[in-house]
Amino acid sequence: MKKLILLLFIPLVFACSSDDNNETPLEPSNFFEAHNGVWVTTYEDGSQNLFDIYDDGWLVYDRETNSGCWGSSPPLNSGSTTTYTNTPTELYGETININASEIFSGDQLQDILGAGYTTISVAQSYLNYNSIIFTSVAIIYAGTFQEELFTFSSTFQKQNSVNFTTCREISNDNKYYNISGKILNLL
Repeated sequence: MKKLILLLFIPLVFACSSDDNNETPLEPSNFFEAHNGVWVTTYEDGSQNLFDIYDDGWLVYDRETNSGCWGSSPPLNSGSTTTYTNTPTELYGETININASEIFSGDQLQDILGAGYTTISVAQSYLNYNSIIFTSVAIIYAGTFQEELFTFSSTFQKQNSVNFTTCREISNDNKYYNISGKILNLL
């Protein structure tokens, strides 16, 4: 579920500055520009998330252990995201009206539905700590912020390399094959 929570925050696209022949590098205008590169966090259960951040957004990957290839979760089909703050040091927003069944299953989903909620909402904040670390906090609510379900936080560390291996399952005649390949973040 942690891998899906990080996908909930769908950032807005920002225009780049105009092109002038000035050799001085431009100061970052938003969180993404200030954090270009590959960032990883590890949770208590050993699972990990990877953010591949570029100037106006990110791609999110996950894996169940701290080794092997990275996978990506399918996009959400519900919910709407609002970004309130996007500066070089802070990114804050919320996603509301996510179908609970897209995030939860089994007993957790039944508990939410049994309490009369069919949707969840998420408030997320990302804060710059220093040039190689940023922190994140996500609070998950039942409904539109009616009842807090849980909070989790993480610390992302910038990686020295922008290379990582992804896995994809391909089906052919009801047989599944794992395909691995290198992805390079083009900055």
